[in-house]
Amino acid sequence: INKLTAILGAQFSTPEFKIISEGDESREMMFIQTGDCIVNLRDHNFKEAPAIRLLTQGSMAGEIGLIFEGARRSADIICRNYVTMAVLSH
Repeated sequence: INKLTAILGAQFSTPEFKIISEGDESREMMFIQTGDCIVNLRDHNFKEAPAIRLLTQGSMAGEIGLIFEGARRSADIICRNYVTMAVLSH
């Protein structure tokens, strides 16, 4: 646990801040510590499906970018309120 916490960074975001944008390069994974975020996704016709998932304390996002090098973000993630996250980068 000590080794893992030593490599995690911290990030603080404000309400309505987009922490992940669909199509961006994926280089980090985030763990929600406080607050919550919504996940918005676009279908194959680029029509937005808003709030398909709610990320709350203990949720994670961005893990695909750590598993598959060169992966792109598949959704937008937007803070609903003040959010504190632990960030793991590669």
